[in-house]
Amino acid sequence: RSPAEESASFRLAPGFASVNVGTLSLEASASDAAVPAGQPVTIRVTAKGDGNVRALALPPVPELPGTRRFEPTQAEKVTTKGGRLGGSRTVETVVVPEREGELVVPALSWPVFDPARGAYQTLRTEPIRISVSPAGATAAQTPIAGANALGAGLRPIRADGSDLTRASPPP
Repeated sequence: RSPAEESASFRLAPGFASVNVGTLSLEASASDAAVPAGQPVTIRVTAKGDGNVRALALPPVPELPGTRRFEPTQAEKVTTKGGRLGGSRTVETVVVPEREGELVVPALSWPVFDPARGAYQTLRTEPIRISVSPAGATAAQTPIAGANALGAGLRPIRADGSDLTRASPPP
């Protein structure tokens, strides 16, 4: 490669964090495709591949109009293969839609440096669409399978109205 091509491949990508290095992939998903308003849904952002996954700074889920959000949690699964570090890092953000309609989590972009290619690249996710029904509508319309299974086995402690006193003194 020419010196110009060499220096072009090593320019910093906009928004690049120096810890985002590795041969990686990026995914985003939601715990549910449809929820009633007021019920939480978890947005998961996961990076997988070779690199120091504990150090990765994943793209945050942006503020979404009409939702409340909670602080994200993080989890890593670290593996080593042939002396190389790898695995996955997942960041979960719980959001609670406050009104009905369609909740759209926009596509996330994440600049990384891939040492195997010797170049920066920007990984992208697809937008996530979640259908939000009116509050309580889904629960009232959709019976939960086995919801009464526990109730069928419950009985009152004393059905005959007797008191709970001891019949005789303790031994």
